[in-house]
Amino acid sequence: MVLAAEVPAPAPPAAQLSSELNRASDILEPDEPLLAVDADWNIVLVNAAQEQVSGLSREQSLGRNLWER
Repeated sequence: MVLAAEVPAPAPPAAQLSSELNRASDILEPDEPLLAVDADWNIVLVNAAQEQVSGLSREQSLGRNLWER
């Protein structure tokens, strides 16, 4: 009788994990202001740089129509 089991890959070293997290952070939170709107011009995404530029928190911006004050 032969038993086989899938052995999970070893966890990546902490340094590699840290590097990957930094790279993901650079992609998800760029230094430039960024916002995204849906088809009805409602704000659906705001990054930290956009919060600083607009003076509005993420919570204040999300769901607002871009063209309404």
